Amino acid sequence: MTSRLDQLKIKTKISYNNGITTVITDFTTKEEKILVVDFDSIIHAAIYPRVDEGRPEYTLDEIDSIIMPKIKVKLFSIEEEVGNFFTVKSTYCFIGSTNNNRKRIDPSYKKNRATPPSVYSEVVNKCIKELEVRRASNGLEADDELANISKIYKEHVILAYIDKDLKQIPGISYNYNKNTWTLITEEEAAYQLAMQICVGDRGDNVIVNKGCGPSRLSKYIKKGMTKYQYIKGIIKCYKHYNKTLVDVKPLIRKTYKLIKVGL
Repeated sequence: MTSRLDQLKIKTKISYNNGITTVITDFTTKEEKILVVDFDSIIHAAIYPRVDEGRPEYTLDEIDSIIMPKIKVKLFSIEEEVGNFFTVKSTYCFIGSTNNNRKRIDPSYKKNRATPPSVYSEVVNKCIKELEVRRASNGLEADDELANISKIYKEHVILAYIDKDLKQIPGISYNYNKNTWTLITEEEAAYQLAMQICVGDRGDNVIVNKGCGPSRLSKYIKKGMTKYQYIKGIIKCYKHYNKTLVDVKPLIRKTYKLIKVGL
């Protein structure tokens, strides 16, 4: 049971609307959860100096004095926020594997990304050794591992991430940059996947259906559709934006493999 003092502290913490009240309604007890963190974004945020620092990239000599403390503070803040409302049984942090299956499907996948700074590899090694960060299984990204774990442990998992791709996964999620909570339903997850297949992902260089944004998407898919209706809507969308293609289904299948997270 949570003490009266702890309840007051929790009420103070949720006096602003960060979504936690959509996730839990009973603040007198703390459910036990497994916390799974997409760590790639944390590392990438830490290895680049902030714009207001007005300086060149960090050096190897600054990994221990600047970069690793930034990473540890971020991880602590995530565990602290989650710990305010849940009992964290264990924490698992993932980064992508050294190779990427999606690049075999499409060599241009993520080719728009800049080469990481020189400190990147050493920072990754330190995170693995010091913070027990884990690499995703061979060929998978961190997103895939989060999806796979969530599929196994379902409601016992909290996913911490900032990547919109992971909205495909039903369950409790925590955005550690915005400090917001979301309870993603099966219906919402299905819609997010269908939407992303239609609009692609410019951040990952998955460019499809140019000109098809959220405002135009409603012509083809709407939240609450059945799986069959989503498939028909996606096909209709691709046919409209790819009039020169005789058969859009191969392009849809390819996009699905690039966009869908998890095995």
